[in-house]
Amino acid sequence: MKHSQHRARRTVAMTGLATALVSASACGTQQASVSSSPQLPPLEHIAHVTSSAQPSYPLDAYTLSLDEVALIEKARVISARRCLSALGFTKPALAIAATAPQEQDHRVVEYLSPKTAAKEGYGGIITPGGEGKRPIKAKSSGNVAAAYLGSAKVTSTGRAIPQGGCFAEGDRKVKASAGAIDLDPRQLLTQAAIAVMRDSRFKTAETQWSECMKARGHNFQNHVSAQLSPKWDKRSRGQVPSAEERKVAAQDAECRQQVNLVGIAQAVEIAHQKKLVNDNQARLLKGKRVVDIWLHNAKTIIARG
Repeated sequence: MKHSQHRARRTVAMTGLATALVSASACGTQQASVSSSPQLPPLEHIAHVTSSAQPSYPLDAYTLSLDEVALIEKARVISARRCLSALGFTKPALAIAATAPQEQDHRVVEYLSPKTAAKEGYGGIITPGGEGKRPIKAKSSGNVAAAYLGSAKVTSTGRAIPQGGCFAEGDRKVKASAGAIDLDPRQLLTQAAIAVMRDSRFKTAETQWSECMKARGHNFQNHVSAQLSPKWDKRSRGQVPSAEERKVAAQDAECRQQVNLVGIAQAVEIAHQKKLVNDNQARLLKGKRVVDIWLHNAKTIIARG
């Protein structure tokens, strides 16, 4: 699996992680997904971060890149189209299309450029389009939709529709002979992020950030409460940010750099990811072998056209 460099951007998907950060700060000792062991994994290098460039993380080797997700999605769609053709639909290519993968934000703290923040504020919300939905167009006929989604058992001509429809059949073709994954590395990404939020070293940096903002006249408990202020957290990317948002965002960015909040968050996350990888090495390697088969199958399906 190739490492896909994380692009700093704000998405709706960030809200769940942000909410978890606020909750973790407020609840203190309440922990659900991460061990409460007082022994923290050691930190290695702490870089002073002044750009959005991302370091390599231990879980990168087990996580699909956007290109690999797109490859699998393309193969699923090709297989689904073949399934529809086999059922007698002459123009299935018009009925379905691949959905572009959406990059999710897993980082606890994003880098903010003071110069960009002063112009654009926090950037606004980017609403993912069609994310997680089965890619069938609304204008498709009812028969095609029923065959694709598996809402019928047979076609109007009496042909048996595969269980789950051609959507599920396409997925089965990609995953043929691969076995099952018993540990999704995305679960570990989430666990690592939550561990960062509860790590005393990150909390100390967050407190220093809060004090930095207080010196500038703002009373924010953490960077998320500033970024998701009710005054601008629903603003879309197309709307012009207010002068207040631009001012707060620029000062937020300056404080992040002053206390090296991003650099400390990265170092703490790398430490927790490394521990999670070591604790789950066998399961992760097994899952990687499964996904390698998916990728091989996908390339074969695409090559056949």
